[in-house]
Amino acid sequence: MVIDVHVHICPPEVREGREKFLDGEAEFTALYKERQARLAGAGEVVAMMDREGVDKAVVFGFPWNHEEFLKFNN
Repeated sequence: MVIDVHVHICPPEVREGREKFLDGEAEFTALYKERQARLAGAGEVVAMMDREGVDKAVVFGFPWNHEEFLKFNN
């Protein structure tokens, strides 16, 4: 059995407008400020799992600093 133990799933608003989520979010900025850094939705994660033969995944939201982002993303 293959398990991906660290997967982040982002809602469409974050994937399509990441720039709005950079201010005050050093960790998010470090990982995702560049457009080539992929942000995945649930469907994309499932497709990747199927393609790569991954059986299970441990899924996380993102550890936002802004409380409103936490509520929105989780």
